[in-house]
Amino acid sequence: MYTYTIIRGRVLEGRLLLLSKLVLKHKYNTKGEVIRKKARLCIQRDKQTPDIDYFETFASVVRYDTFRFLMAKVAAEDLELDHIDVETAFLNPPLQEQIYMQIPDLLRDFEPELKGVKDVYLKLNKSLYGLKQAPREWFQMVKKFFKSIGKRRYLDITKTRILREWRCKDLGPAEVFIGF
Repeated sequence: MYTYTIIRGRVLEGRLLLLSKLVLKHKYNTKGEVIRKKARLCIQRDKQTPDIDYFETFASVVRYDTFRFLMAKVAAEDLELDHIDVETAFLNPPLQEQIYMQIPDLLRDFEPELKGVKDVYLKLNKSLYGLKQAPREWFQMVKKFFKSIGKRRYLDITKTRILREWRCKDLGPAEVFIGF
């Protein structure tokens, strides 16, 4: 399934076309050196309407006590703790809601049939960074995945299955934790 569908014609009554922006960032290693540059197309979510553009939101966070307990267990049982980065995580889950977005100028440059055409917009089929429901949709997908594989005694099996399920980078032993 593609991330979007090109729609021709007028937007449905009562619906807004959401705007997008290109966000450019640097990724750093543990020494603070730039290791790569990233570009990400994000929805400007301040225009999303509750009960039309989204129904539920969610942000997964870990309590500090839970994090400390996990680190203590890893140390006490001499476990290995690896770091996996799921690439474009929020772009994986399908959307439940109908979200419409103006075509970014950058996309018009790559799609010749869109140049100069009016009354054309995108219907998002999958989540996009910046959507209020994106973290929740990703969490639901991950939860469903872990439920499908059941509880495993050997974590390497789980890691292997994660790497097969989504495009990931295996970053090896964990060295850096965001916010900790």
